[in-house]
Amino acid sequence: MGVSRAIKHTLDKLDHHTLEVIKKSLASLTVKVLGMLAGLMISITLGRALGPEGLGVINLSLKIADLLLVLAMFGLEHIVLKEVAIAHSKENWSHINAVVSSSFKLNIIIGIGIVSFFLMLAQYICVDVFKSERLLIPLIIALISVLPQIISRVLASTINGCKKVWQSNLVNQTLSVWFVGVVLCIMMFYGVKISVINVAFIYGLGRVCVAITMSLYWRKIRVVGERDVKVPYKNLLQASFPLLIVNTTSMVAASAGTIMLGAFADIREVGLYNVAARLALLTSFILQVSNSAISPKLASLYAEKRIVEMKIMVQRVTFALVGIALLFLLFFLFFGKDLLLIWGQGFTEAYPVLIILAVGQFFNISTGPAGYLLIMCGQQKVHRNISLLSLIINIGLSVVLIISYGALGAAIATSATVTFENILKWGLAKKYVGISTIGWSLK
Repeated sequence: MGVSRAIKHTLDKLDHHTLEVIKKSLASLTVKVLGMLAGLMISITLGRALGPEGLGVINLSLKIADLLLVLAMFGLEHIVLKEVAIAHSKENWSHINAVVSSSFKLNIIIGIGIVSFFLMLAQYICVDVFKSERLLIPLIIALISVLPQIISRVLASTINGCKKVWQSNLVNQTLSVWFVGVVLCIMMFYGVKISVINVAFIYGLGRVCVAITMSLYWRKIRVVGERDVKVPYKNLLQASFPLLIVNTTSMVAASAGTIMLGAFADIREVGLYNVAARLALLTSFILQVSNSAISPKLASLYAEKRIVEMKIMVQRVTFALVGIALLFLLFFLFFGKDLLLIWGQGFTEAYPVLIILAVGQFFNISTGPAGYLLIMCGQQKVHRNISLLSLIINIGLSVVLIISYGALGAAIATSATVTFENILKWGLAKKYVGISTIGWSLK
């Protein structure tokens, strides 16, 4: 009788946690879908107005800035999320405020140093590396925009840890896209010409508006705690450094195709590749939403040693993700060319690139939140080592394949690396955490 009660108690709690994750995932999914649709419309508008080369310039400048943002964050966003999630479950606002304050100071100092250094190198990067003077002004604007993005990232992790998942996704990601979309609509309504320069300015202004909005929202929801509580910078940096490696390698891997195409091929190939990548990554946004919803719960459940509940929750999430990923893959296979035609006739040649990237994203999603499982359960170094190995493989494949096959080579390198990396994460999460994300078991 005692065993029956224990099983019922576990299942009752499982239902609570699973329903909570589903509820937050659906809210975040709604926000992300709206942002995704806005992003697609922006990409289509820019593709038609600027062509593959102009779109390539915008995409390349944004990718370089995104990579520097990852370096400036130093992996601290994950530490903030984890620390805030645990402290919030204990209503320890003193610790939450201390973590946020310390992270702000560290990230801003690092960010100013990185941005200043690359601003001095901007002329060399554009002219000598990418052989495009047209890239210079958009790159400078994108680099300066890194600083307000630091504010947004820290606060997005904070409010996510406070269990406000869809709000985090809305303010940190979707709002900026909506801003750009609205401004572009106003420009078209009044007949203002869309150029590479004014598009770059719009993106930069959007980053600033998001940072302001995020700061106002945080001031509204935070609770003032004891002012004498401090979090040592050294502790934060030591905990975040493995995650810096993880984030950097992941971002380099994600950006390698774009950046190396700009260096070894041409800007037009960048435009073609990024349109295909944008469509293929429609699949992965579902994984991102579920990760945002599940990661605070993983941290708190693991801290309480409730492994069985963690296992069932992640397996159910992964089971749903596999079905969704398969539907996306089949859709791209049969309707990919028609989708690419929306951007313009010149983009249809990216169809093989789209299919190869879609296959890679299928494997990415089918392993579920294995990477987040490692991070939230204290296996940051394992995750770091996987990311480093995958980065080396990705760069090696990209150099060889891009020179010979251009955008198609970049897609092959990216998909092969993503598949290898996620299978390895799944295996090592099972080994070190004791949980397989793939399966449907109540044992």
